[in-house]
Amino acid sequence: MAVAGNPEYLSTIWAGQGLMATVSGENMIRMFSIASDENYVLTLAEPAFGGKLIQDKINTIAFNQKSRTLCGGTKNGYIVMWKCK
Repeated sequence: MAVAGNPEYLSTIWAGQGLMATVSGENMIRMFSIASDENYVLTLAEPAFGGKLIQDKINTIAFNQKSRTLCGGTKNGYIVMWKCK
């Protein structure tokens, strides 16, 4: 697996069964589904953030299995959350 971004901020976690989430100091979280061999991104450019975080970078991530919530901590001190439905 190859990922762009800054290797100093490279962090990968399990975000559900067979689903890996990776950050590397970019404005996105890269998601990799092992089972379906698919990938996608969750980005700070999403309309829900109103364009306020588009220049920010995600440095750290965490996943809560019980609530199925993925959280990212940004360089500018914000916490962003995505809930799996």
